[in-house]
Amino acid sequence: MPHAVVIDWGDGCRNVLPPASSPSLPWRLRHIGILVTSGRDCWKCHAPAQDTGVCVVVTDAAGLTSWWVGAYSPFEPMFSDIFMQALATRFGVRRRYSKTMGAEYLANTCLKCGALSGDNFVFNDFNGLGGGFSNERYLANPCTLYELSAPWDSQPRQYDFLKPGFYQRVDRSRITQVIAPDAGYPFWRPMTS
Repeated sequence: MPHAVVIDWGDGCRNVLPPASSPSLPWRLRHIGILVTSGRDCWKCHAPAQDTGVCVVVTDAAGLTSWWVGAYSPFEPMFSDIFMQALATRFGVRRRYSKTMGAEYLANTCLKCGALSGDNFVFNDFNGLGGGFSNERYLANPCTLYELSAPWDSQPRQYDFLKPGFYQRVDRSRITQVIAPDAGYPFWRPMTS
């Protein structure tokens, strides 16, 4: 019998992705990966910066495919320790404290100076200062998708976090390069029942 996947948001809220046998669930996971774009400078040291997020590609019951990019928070509890280290080293994604959020979370940071680029800038264009996934100035910039192996099957499930504020839709035409995952790389923690 299939098991539910539990996502712990770290703030007492939990999302449960029901077992694949539930009939009323609208999305099928097609791809998951890390989406990277550039074009803006770090707000603190002015070095070239990159914005990254988890890219989720899903198909609805009618067969329409949607590309979304957003926060790492829904997936952090499932990432392996080795992958968390790779996120920090390669992409500057680290657990950082945000005064705005009043909490620590997995966020984009500058690879040069370590300054935090909070989710409200990367995905929401806060005060018109947003980055590569939210600010109109950067929405034509190309992106690279680093595919990950899927942490669960492609059966229909409810993905409640796929909504503006947490995630933004991405125009597929922006993705100019796709890098396949290393076979056997431990992206995910082992699932427990």
